[in-house]
Amino acid sequence: MTQTASESSKFRVMKSFEEILAARKNLASKVATKEEEAEKEKGKQILETAATYTADSIVKGLADLQLDFGSIVNQLLDNLHQESTKLEELKLAIEIENQHLQELQKVRVVADALHILTQEHQEKLGFLEQNFSEHQENISKDMTTKRKAWQKEQQEYEAAIEEENQLLIKQRENELKIYLHN
Repeated sequence: MTQTASESSKFRVMKSFEEILAARKNLASKVATKEEEAEKEKGKQILETAATYTADSIVKGLADLQLDFGSIVNQLLDNLHQESTKLEELKLAIEIENQHLQELQKVRVVADALHILTQEHQEKLGFLEQNFSEHQENISKDMTTKRKAWQKEQQEYEAAIEEENQLLIKQRENELKIYLHN
C-alpha cells in the first residue's frame, strides 16, 4: 500500500510538472508572437517614414549635413589651433620655469660653497687668533724674562760699579794716608 501511495504521489508530481512546462511553453510562444507584432509595427513605421523622403529632401539633407560637417570641422580646427597655442605657451612656461629652477639650483650651490668657505675661514681665523695669542704670550714671557735678566744685569753692573767706586775711594784714601804719612 505504501508503494502504491508513493507511485500515485510520484505520478501527481510528474503530471503537475508537465502542466507547468506546457503553461511556460504557451507563455513563451505568446511572447514570441508579441515580439513579432512589435517588429512588424516597427517595419511599417520605417516604410511610412521612408515613403515621405524625396530626392530633393535627401539632397538637401546631405547638403545640410555637409555644411554642418564643414562648420564642425572648422570649429574643431579652431579649437585644435587654440589648444596647440596653449600647449606651446605651456611648453615655453615650463622651459622658463626649468631655467629658473636651474638658476635657483646654481644659487643654492653658490650659497652652500659660500657657507663652506665661511666655515673654513672662521676655522682658519680661529687658528690664527690662537697662534697669535700664543705667540703674543710667548713674546710677553720672553720680554718679561729678558727684562728681569736685564734688571739683574743692571743691578749687578751697578753693584760692581759701586764696589769699584768703593774700592777706588779706599785706594785713594790709602794713597792719601800713605802720602800724608810720608
